[in-house]
Amino acid sequence: HLNNNPWVESDASYIDLKGNLNVRYKEYVPMLRVFSNDGRSVYVTESGYVLPPSDTYTPYVLVASGNFTVKDTLGYTLSDTLDRDRNLLNALHWCKAIGKNRFASNSVGQLYCNGKNGFELSVKGLDMQVVVGDTTLAADKLARLEVFMKRKVNSPETKNMKSINLNYKNQIVCTKR
Repeated sequence: HLNNNPWVESDASYIDLKGNLNVRYKEYVPMLRVFSNDGRSVYVTESGYVLPPSDTYTPYVLVASGNFTVKDTLGYTLSDTLDRDRNLLNALHWCKAIGKNRFASNSVGQLYCNGKNGFELSVKGLDMQVVVGDTTLAADKLARLEVFMKRKVNSPETKNMKSINLNYKNQIVCTKR
């Protein structure tokens, strides 16, 4: 029964000398939930293993939506597939980078993959787009976002901003409404 559950990573069962049945299993730990263009969703673990949604509970993980395609066959590893979706791998990379940055892990609510396969962040406390682009220098982009938030989040200037673009090296480009 445990082998048929896609959320079970490994399991072992045995009967001890007293006649007791002992069952041990390890469950996958999701890191990211991805919603595809057609509304389907999957979970992705840190190692890139793709899981179907659970019928019993919803793990509290970072959400990614937008330009993703999800295969019908679940229970595969992203790095093992021949026709792998680069956007899923990039979303996982962003999720790991956000998890390593204490500020970002507390303030980023969602990842969005736009039509140009670039990424945008939904940040708590900001009513604007935060464009981060591809995964190049992800840690640096998140560090610049932290500096910007600490210095300018309560400034009246931010109310007139439409977007913040962190896609350029050593720069923060803001666009007015």
